[in-house]
Amino acid sequence: MGPTTRRRGFPGGLRAQLLLGLGGLVLITLTLVSTISVHTTRLHLQQIQLENVYRLASLLADDVAADSGEKRASLERFQRGSGLRFVGVWSVEEKSWGSAVDADVESALTALVRATSEDSAEHTPYRAHKIVRTQEGLQLVAVVSPARSGDNQDIVFAGVSSDLGPVQAKIDEAKSLVFLYLLLDLLFITIVGYAFFTYLVVRPIRAIGVAAERAAAGE
Repeated sequence: MGPTTRRRGFPGGLRAQLLLGLGGLVLITLTLVSTISVHTTRLHLQQIQLENVYRLASLLADDVAADSGEKRASLERFQRGSGLRFVGVWSVEEKSWGSAVDADVESALTALVRATSEDSAEHTPYRAHKIVRTQEGLQLVAVVSPARSGDNQDIVFAGVSSDLGPVQAKIDEAKSLVFLYLLLDLLFITIVGYAFFTYLVVRPIRAIGVAAERAAAGE
């Protein structure tokens, strides 16, 4: 009877093969879940900031429409109190914001204003927003215009911009936590999977193999 030859199997044996398959499946699943979670968190935080920006812009538009006397001083006070990066009012007659503003932000605000019928005889409430990348980071710009009331023919477009840096910082923090939890989950699953496959899969298979060898030897 010739010598028996063994086929070279998977490196590390059956246990390593099972752990690798399970770990890969868990890693893919957790990565997809984490990506969706981070994306959902980003949208939620941006939506919260957007609603706050719209609210402040609406207050600014109402304030300017009610009192157009000390407009520049009113804008400066509003900007200090609101913490917004830029606060301005679009003048339909002058076609300008009347305040110093970043070129990218000004271009986005002006495009939002001109996207509506600012010269229309019947002006309805209007609001729009856009995310702009500037040298200082991402900016959330928004334009709000209340409805024209009574015989007042002036159309007020309030434009504001808010820094998205704090939101991005929270997203980066969430990504770091997700990555840490992912590593801890993989470590836990590896340890538990090693013990599970050792005592419930590998050891019984080995016992069956030993018994088969003994039976083949005539024991």
